[in-house]
Order: sequence, then structure tokens, then C-alpha cells
Amino acid sequence: MKLVLAAALACALAATPLAAANTFAPWEYQVREVIQAGIAEYDESGLDALTRASADERHLFVLDLEGRIVAHGADPSLVGQSIFDLTEPDKTLDAIKGELYSSGKTLIQYYFTNPATGNEEMKRSFLFLHDGYAFGSGMYAQPVTVGAIAPLTGGASGYGAGISVALRTAVEDFNLKQSLGGPPYFYLELEMRDSATSVEGGLAAFSDLYDSGARLFAGPAIDDSVHPITEDPRFEDIVMFSCCSVTVSHSKPDNLFRAVPDHSNHGEALAAAVTADGPPAVVMVGRNDPWITELLDQAVPHIESAGGTVLDRRLYEFHDYGPAVTWLASAVEEARAECGEGCPAVAVVYVGFEETAEFVDAASLEVDPEGTRWFGADANTVSPQIGEGRPAAFADAVGFTSVQPIIYTDSDVLDGIARPTVYDYAAYNSIMVMGGAIVAAGSDDPAAVREAIPQVSAGTVGVDFQLNANGDLNSIKYGIWEFDGGWHNTAYYGSSSIIQLDEIPKPDTQQDEAAEPGGGCLIATAAYGTELAPAVQRLREAREGLAGTGPGAAFLSAFNHAYYAFSPAVADLERQSPELRSLVRVASVPMIHALGIVSPAQTDAQFVALGALALLAGAGMYAGAPAALVVALRRRRAA
Repeated sequence: MKLVLAAALACALAATPLAAANTFAPWEYQVREVIQAGIAEYDESGLDALTRASADERHLFVLDLEGRIVAHGADPSLVGQSIFDLTEPDKTLDAIKGELYSSGKTLIQYYFTNPATGNEEMKRSFLFLHDGYAFGSGMYAQPVTVGAIAPLTGGASGYGAGISVALRTAVEDFNLKQSLGGPPYFYLELEMRDSATSVEGGLAAFSDLYDSGARLFAGPAIDDSVHPITEDPRFEDIVMFSCCSVTVSHSKPDNLFRAVPDHSNHGEALAAAVTADGPPAVVMVGRNDPWITELLDQAVPHIESAGGTVLDRRLYEFHDYGPAVTWLASAVEEARAECGEGCPAVAVVYVGFEETAEFVDAASLEVDPEGTRWFGADANTVSPQIGEGRPAAFADAVGFTSVQPIIYTDSDVLDGIARPTVYDYAAYNSIMVMGGAIVAAGSDDPAAVREAIPQVSAGTVGVDFQLNANGDLNSIKYGIWEFDGGWHNTAYYGSSSIIQLDEIPKPDTQQDEAAEPGGGCLIATAAYGTELAPAVQRLREAREGLAGTGPGAAFLSAFNHAYYAFSPAVADLERQSPELRSLVRVASVPMIHALGIVSPAQTDAQFVALGALALLAGAGMYAGAPAALVVALRRRRAA
């Protein structure tokens, strides 16, 4: 049995790209060769032979274990000085020594004067421990300017604050953590400008950055600022990656990429929430803004296809919402009369921006909440201000529900933001993908970067980062928030259906012997840290697909009783062991990919056979991975 488990694990590991983790970029090979040659020369002739002038950026230097330079191949005058007096490496002396003692090598990053150019530039260097010294060499990075345009002031400044932090965080993470290729290898420099949440401000920010030499752009975040840039002749010379642009008019293959899907997806999700309890009579009201009007336009056909009726719509200008509130009061009464008895509640779809809480407060004085259900969209609707006073009582009375794109993740990459939004994560992802594309292209030329972007997803968080043919994120979940004494995320919309969150076991759910089998993918959930991880959802969807066929349901009944006999114990082990969680994630890759061949378009027999085979393989992997780890740990202890 042990041999079978070992063979299964070996096959799983062979099917994953682990070998890539042990390979080096070309510049790393060159640097390591310099260090190895220096160590050989030191062994033969001593330290004095290593100090000689050289303009080669890959020169050798040697440190003692207190950080003092004892040999330097480019500037002998530095001998005797501490590297910590000359620059600020990204690691402390204790951290450097700890890694040298534990693994014999470390990698540091810092700014230093490039002897070839005379300029202070970012350098990444390897250090290898040998004979009580740290032998080092590195390579200077090529700076790439990314022009960032965000709404730091104006109506969308609440978004801009988080987006600007996310962009800066992503640049830091990319520069410090990415496995950079080359030579050359690159580091990003962010130049931030304020769009002031306006057409003119966005274009002015773009012009300023363009004139200063930027050709790669993160942003603008707001569609009003995006549009004039796409109409500018200079748009042909650049690549622009917006975190938050969603208008359908920009869904076309050009130099604009977007880290969220367009409004057609959001409109579909909003309509699904509006019609979830039956086809209602709908009244729409909102601010006269392209973002809002297009979202409402996209929702209408989906509402009507579900049997609902959109009776009327009213828009208001900026904060002049008073007449719209008065109109809404009468429109709701007319809709209620037209709908008649037995009709579901009249649905009010309201979308605003920073004035949302004020609008709801005014509506609480004029609009009868009886027999109405309110729906909204985006984070401005899920406003903390609605949770206070009259707006809170009214939101409770109308069952206010908001639908907005959402990212479920336990990642802490944006822990510098108190409550990261989906747009903050989108901003972070846009930088990571653009940086990865620069590396993949080996150039910051916009045309080369544009070609590379669709193939890059490394470093992104929270989503399965795949772009469609128009350069937009292909899909995302849409969180459904309901007001009940406060806002609560109760469900999400994805894959054309609403999924209630209380139907999905939490990562720390305990299943006892009396629990009903079939609740969730416990082992995968514990391995990935959340039941909403794409891999866990893939497994869940495969199980649900099998359950939809007669033979599949019979198979699952037997499978679940066996699976839930051991899975809670394995999940508990995973929570206690990072090594086991990592091993399960790696070993699950072949099974996740195997599920790609299971399609509902196949015959029931094929569908059930292939799905059952994949799940049985998974069960074997889930049992085998812990067993293999336990055996390995026991052998290590025995040794």
C-alpha cells in the first residue's frame, strides 16, 4: 500500500511545474558564476587577490559576518566600510546571517552606485557563505516608469485612497518578491497623478505623465477619465491597465486592459438578485453618470428575460436628488397599483455614489416602504452611514440589498488598507500583471508588453486572472449584501447562479459522525484556506454536476459516506501542519486539471465515469498525501 501511495504522489508531483522553482534566470547564472570563480580564487590565493578595479557590474565583493567589506572588485576604497553605512539592504544583518547559517546563501536588494553609469540604481545580489565570509555579486536593474492615474480628490476619492495604496504596495512587492528574468532585469518606479474624478483632470494627469516619458499606465480608475485618453492620438503609443473601468463601450481589443469584467456581468448579477423571489415590477432611479446609466441599461434585459417589468426610470444630477425622491414616491405607488395582488414586492433599483446615504435618508421621509424591496450596486450602497439613524430603519424595512464585485481571499498583501475593496485588489493585480509582462517580454516597449499581458497571471490575488479577447478580466464573483441591522454578505453570484454563503462550510467547520455527508470539500478547503478558492469551487462544481444525473447521485451517495469518514480528521491535520497543506495543494493539481475533461455535454455514462474517476483519484490523493507526510516525518525523527 505504501508503494502505491508513493507512486501516486510521485505522479502528482511530476505533473506539476515544481522544477521551475529550482531554475534560475540567466542573470542569476552569470552572478553565481562570478561568485564561484571568486571562491575558487580565494581558496587558491586569499582575499588580497580578489580586490581589483573593475567596471563590470557583476564584480565580486566579500563581506565578513558583521557586514564589513573585506574585498571589492570594483572599488577597493570601500574595503573596511560596512555595507549598512553605504546603503539600506532590504534585510537586516541578523536576517542575512540567519539565512546564510541555515541555507548557506541569501538574496538581498538595495540601491548602490553603478560603476558602469555612475548612477545610484537598484541592485540585487546573491551572498554565499564560504569559510566564514559572505561572497557576493549582483546585477543592477533597469528602471521602468509606470504612470499611475487615480482619483485622489473629488467624488471618487474614497476609492482613490485605497487604490493608491494598492498600487504602491504592488510595486514594492513586485520589486522585492518577483522572480525577475533577464538580463536585463527590471524594477518599477511609480509616478502618481490625481485625476480629480473628472474628465479634464484625468486627461491632464495623462498628459503630464506622457510628457515626462511614461508609456505604461496603471489607471485611470474612473471611466470618465478613461474615455478621453482612448480618444487621444497618443493612446496608440501606450499600454493602459485600468483597475476599475467597466463600461461596455471599452470592451474591445486595443491598448486598454482592465482588471475587472465589464458592466454586462454586473448587470446580469444585479438582475439575478432583483428577480430571485419572482418577476417583480421594477422602478429605477440613480445619478446621471455613465457608470450608473450603463449598469442600469445592462440589467434591464436580464430582468425582462426573467419575467420582470421595468416600468420607469429617473436620473438626477449630482446631489440634486430631491425631485427624484418625490418622483420615486409616486412611481412606487403607481407600480404597486399596476402590479396588482399576488405580485411580488415592487423592486426599487437605486444606484448612487457618495450621496447614497443622504438619498436613502430623504427617501425614508417620502417613500412608503410597504411592499417594496430595494436593490443597489457597489460599495457606495454598502455604506456604513446607512447603518445609522433613519437610513438604517428604512434600509431594514425595504430589505435593502446590494450587488457588487467582490474578491474572497485570505491574502494579507493589502493589510495596509483597513477594508480592501475589489478595486484595491484589482489595482494590485494590474501592476503585478504589467510587471510580469515586462519581464516576459524582456522589454518595456509598449507593443511588446501589450502582446505579453494576456499570458501573465503570476502574483495576482483573489481571482483566476484570465483576460478575455477584449483584454478585460473574464469573470469575477459578485457579492450580495443584505441589510439586517447592518450589512451582511449573505451570498454571491457566479457561474449564472446565486450561491448562498451559508450553504458552503467555513474553513474551520467541524463534521462529527452524525453530520450529513456531502456538505463540502473539507480537505481542499483546509488546504487552500477558504471554501471560495477557485480550486475548491472547481471540485464543488464537479460534485454538483455528478449529483445532477441519476447514476452520479447514486455514486456520490456511496462516495460521500466513505469520504466523510476520514476527511474531517485529515482537515484537522492540515490546519496544524503548513507542510501538509502545501503538499495537498501540490498533489491536487493533476486532479483539478483532470476535471477539465469532464463536461455536461458528454453522455451521462461518460460524464459519470470521468467525474467518478477524477473524484476517486482525488480521494486516493487526499488519503495518500497525509500518509506520505506522516511516514516522512517519522523517518526524519527516527534519523
